[in-house]
Amino acid sequence: MSEKISGYIKTLEKKLVIGGIQKELSLRYYRYIIVSNLIFFFALVGHSVYIPVYWFLGAPLPFLLNLFLVPIDLLCLFFNRRRRYKSAFGLWVAMVILHTIVSSLVYGWASGFHYYILSLTVFIFMAPWQQRVNIILGCVIISVYIWLNVQERGLLPSYQLPLGLENATRITNIVVNFIILSCLAYYYAIAAEKAQKKLEDSDRTMKTILAASPVGIALVKMRTIFWANVTLERMMGFESGQMSGLDTNRFFPDMA
Repeated sequence: MSEKISGYIKTLEKKLVIGGIQKELSLRYYRYIIVSNLIFFFALVGHSVYIPVYWFLGAPLPFLLNLFLVPIDLLCLFFNRRRRYKSAFGLWVAMVILHTIVSSLVYGWASGFHYYILSLTVFIFMAPWQQRVNIILGCVIISVYIWLNVQERGLLPSYQLPLGLENATRITNIVVNFIILSCLAYYYAIAAEKAQKKLEDSDRTMKTILAASPVGIALVKMRTIFWANVTLERMMGFESGQMSGLDTNRFFPDMA
């Protein structure tokens, strides 16, 4: 039974998180797309689960808000699938910021919706855009968070949740944000590992091609030989690997 469940999870992960990613993408894009697909899917599941919960609890505003967010989650996944990564990113960042502002002002600071701003900051700096773009967005998010904190000190919630529901909402938001950050770290590590393996495979292939070349080739940095192919080693009378670490002045004594 556990093997079947594990198989279903892996199939779902392959289709929704890893599926559709271009093989020719750069490593930074590859890592980001895996993480963003995961976040969009996680949000879709979370908002879908909250719809019947808030309906059952008789909280119309949270119910309508989650009902509105589900198609946006789907749209972000669709944009990523269609390789419109910047559109998905922009829509998602705008949605989280708007969601945080509205929810914090309506339900109050104690509801814990402001925690999503913190998770969003991590997500933004994982994006492969120009660094100044991420820094500007980071400053915007910090400003929004500070503004919300200042506003909440002098305002009462527009919609006061029952005490039990408020506590449950706050605890749920804390747990969800810890899960988001954990998943971000986990999948980013997996993506980095896969990207590293891809880089190592490419490096191994290149070395194999250079090693088989009939022309003597060496990689030299600061007059030190870091690598030489077999052809060059034989030409210079060395065994395999013996040229690594040698100073090039040894072969050009007149220039020493």
